[in-house]
Amino acid sequence: DGTILQLNLAAAKILGSERTKLNGQRLGDFVASESLSSFKALLNNAIANQSQEACEIKFLQKDNPPLLAHIEAITDDGAQQYLLMVINITEHKASSARIQRLSRIKTALSEINYKTIYSHSLEQMYQAACRNCVGHGEFLLAWIGLADPEMQSITPIEVAGPAAHYLDNVDSGFGLDTHAEREPSSTAYNEQRVIICNDISANP
Repeated sequence: DGTILQLNLAAAKILGSERTKLNGQRLGDFVASESLSSFKALLNNAIANQSQEACEIKFLQKDNPPLLAHIEAITDDGAQQYLLMVINITEHKASSARIQRLSRIKTALSEINYKTIYSHSLEQMYQAACRNCVGHGEFLLAWIGLADPEMQSITPIEVAGPAAHYLDNVDSGFGLDTHAEREPSSTAYNEQRVIICNDISANP
């Protein structure tokens, strides 16, 4: 049933508790709900097949974000006990995801540069830029807007991506006396610099 009989200090650290407090507790109580089915299958398969089984499991931690681990289960012939080897792969996964993301962005930029050279109009260039950001870069939204200094507004002229509806709620004004002046696109225009926002729900 996944009851912990013995564990070392490294395993206790992964579970986020003192080693002495973990003996006798169920390991499944530390597994995130989305990983429970995989965890149960790991234990069942190890017993049924009498073989080494492995999978990735997300463990809950009391005061920290969930931790991702690679876990392997081994059983003795006919035994109902497991030897589990658990490796924290959270940082490794994060690094791999970052490398993949940068690779996608590099591909998108390369395609945009190519299309910029061979486009016959600004419209084609704008369209290619947005489509490649979404297609190769896997962004949910890419848009290009033109600023009108007289009207003090930014008008989207090309949009791509499944989150295009986001623009419906964006104030296109960029006057210094407007609420929109605090929005990323308006700030970028007014201050003539790159603006990065990692939470558009809080700062659209």
